[in-house]
Amino acid sequence: MLVQTTIIGALGPTNTGKTFRAIERMKEFPTGMLGFPLRLLAREVYDQLVKSLGVEFVALVTGEEKKIPLRPRYWICTVEAMPLEREVDFLAVDEVQLAAHRQRGHIFTDRILNARGRLETWFIGSPSIRFILQSLVPTIRMQTYERLSTLTSDGVYTLGQLPKRTAVVAFTAARVYELAEHISNRRGGVAIVMGALSPRARNAQVQLFQKGDVDYLVSTDAIGMGLNLDLSRVAFADIRKYDGVRKRDLDLAELSQIAGRAGRYRHNGSFGTLDRCRPLDFEVIRNIEGHRTEALRSVFYRNSSLDFTSLGSLMSSLLIKPGVYILKGAPFDTDVQVLEYLAQQREVQSTFRGLEKVELLWTACQIPNFRQLLLERQAEIALEIALEVLSKGALSDAFMTRKTQHLAEHAGGIDAIMARISQVRLWSYVSFRESWVLNARRFQKVCADIEDRLSDDLHTTLVERFVPRRSKSRTKGIDVQGAFSGLASLHAQLLDRAEALNALPSLLDAPDTEITFEKSGVCKCRGERLANVIVGKQLLDVRFRVTPEFQRLFPNAPDQLKMEQKTQRALTRLLLPLANKLSALEWSNDSSVERGLAYQLKAGLGLIPIDKAQLLIDELSAQRKVALAKKGLLIGEHCVMISGVLRGETGSVRRKILDWSRDHYPEPLNQGVPAFRLEKSVSLNAQVRADLFQGGYITLSGYCLRLDLLERIIRRLNSAEPGDYTPAQAALMLSQDFGIKLAAARKVASKIMLGQSDKQLLSQGL
Repeated sequence: MLVQTTIIGALGPTNTGKTFRAIERMKEFPTGMLGFPLRLLAREVYDQLVKSLGVEFVALVTGEEKKIPLRPRYWICTVEAMPLEREVDFLAVDEVQLAAHRQRGHIFTDRILNARGRLETWFIGSPSIRFILQSLVPTIRMQTYERLSTLTSDGVYTLGQLPKRTAVVAFTAARVYELAEHISNRRGGVAIVMGALSPRARNAQVQLFQKGDVDYLVSTDAIGMGLNLDLSRVAFADIRKYDGVRKRDLDLAELSQIAGRAGRYRHNGSFGTLDRCRPLDFEVIRNIEGHRTEALRSVFYRNSSLDFTSLGSLMSSLLIKPGVYILKGAPFDTDVQVLEYLAQQREVQSTFRGLEKVELLWTACQIPNFRQLLLERQAEIALEIALEVLSKGALSDAFMTRKTQHLAEHAGGIDAIMARISQVRLWSYVSFRESWVLNARRFQKVCADIEDRLSDDLHTTLVERFVPRRSKSRTKGIDVQGAFSGLASLHAQLLDRAEALNALPSLLDAPDTEITFEKSGVCKCRGERLANVIVGKQLLDVRFRVTPEFQRLFPNAPDQLKMEQKTQRALTRLLLPLANKLSALEWSNDSSVERGLAYQLKAGLGLIPIDKAQLLIDELSAQRKVALAKKGLLIGEHCVMISGVLRGETGSVRRKILDWSRDHYPEPLNQGVPAFRLEKSVSLNAQVRADLFQGGYITLSGYCLRLDLLERIIRRLNSAEPGDYTPAQAALMLSQDFGIKLAAARKVASKIMLGQSDKQLLSQGL
């Protein structure tokens, strides 16, 4: 039951001081709690309050980090981690317009409905949330704040003439690195800000920019969530991003939030786009300058009163609809998808029965997917942890040591270090579930120490890559820098050569696991480019060719041979999951039909269209089909495939080979997402359809749907008794599994339930 409290909606654009006012207001009460959208922002506010109030009065609570003194007065949290069971006099939730976010929105909606301070509650956000707040909280009192500085458009920037104190914003790590490299080479050093950085690394990078050691910052949209930076302008390198479902244009609220980071307090700011980016529309520019946003008319909701009596009742309670038109059911987030995936396994069904066991499994399913793993791998981690806790009462020292000790080893380049940090975040999160871990405090410190070391390594690596060593001479009069430019260049080359020679023993002694193969086909070890991957006519024929850099690094034949052998071992290990899957094709040496089918499947990396295999399939007896099905052969409506070939590590390896073999695969294929729409610029011709199919997708009703998921639904419908599924139920299943619109799902469902073939579907334009 909610307490009687004064509820205030503190609304306004960026740089209005809303969050600052909320912090100051909280200090007027004996106790308080603030919920922030980012761990980085929560940590920033926590550090400020510790300096002003003392460490004994302030608690920090995030998924991966908890600092709780004996008797804290104020709680600084991420929104997901707010301990709402603790009563406080003042409570505030920042950036509540995120209630409209597909993945996290239901958490913010829950806080709007249920989080209250005993005396006063603030909901802080964009004016776009006004209608929602007034509808859900009728007693709310609105306070509107004006921006403290003006924000104007500069139009278009070029990288060569980019003004100082500029943040360039992109939406993928690869694009951030590309821009940072370009700016560093032409304009001097840059700092990097991304959501995947740890607080320690992010703060170190921000300090480079704040102190003026570098003049530019390159960031993802993580910059948009309340990070206070001394920026003069924001330049968009792109105005489209992939949101986990599809690639789309940024909406007005997102553009305004990011552009509004330019200019702080009374200092004016400006924004624009880079010359290779599509310019902003005139009306959009006027709305950003005028701080006008579109009013939100609905937000996402998920039932939080869950029934743990059984796995089925838990799933049913998660699906309860709100019954209020402005609250729409949240798409299945990773935690629900993991639960649904595990609940289909007989072992899980028989093991997790009863309130406590079901709740334990659900809590494990809620472990964040820090590493952006595919669903199956994330589910494996959740199940492993839940089974260990269930069988032994807690995660032992040996278990936690095995999971964390390798993370402290030398991590290689930027991507490798960030991957290690994401793994540390996982086990840090687990260690703060103190009932799960036998020696929780010890491993909290272990994870914190590892993250600090990796963060320092990451900052150093970023500086080495994106901040040039050469000094910027301010000498006036004689052009000393120009006169000695040739000598400086020679000196830099000698330094680079010396570093390469020093790196040689390190590379030769590096474990095979530090040799990585990038999407582009480049093979690297500790940042050094060693080889390029080559794919033959047969897709499984993957080799590598050493680069000139490799030959310069290893001038001696023995060293070359040793490093080539290391690289070959690393490549073999990378391909092993797919090779193991395809080895299951060794069914029979006697049947020419089966040998022909196995040959086609190997050539197609475990997947071929049904029409190419139909003649061979027709020659198999029903008994033989059952036997092959037990060995992992799936004969579907649209394809013949090896079970699991599109999932987990196998699917990841398969997508890498396809990346290396061609250059025109749509970006979502590299993610293995359930469904996506093609870019409007892509013509859906026969070649594109063939490429999509090879990547594991088929185009139906305007969407590209992942074949294994589609075939699973078709098998479920085909094996059901008449009347078990209505078209509406089948459409809902498709919509939820694929995250597609219900109207499109109805079209696909109606055709599936009529038993029509792939050719019939395609012939009707679906």
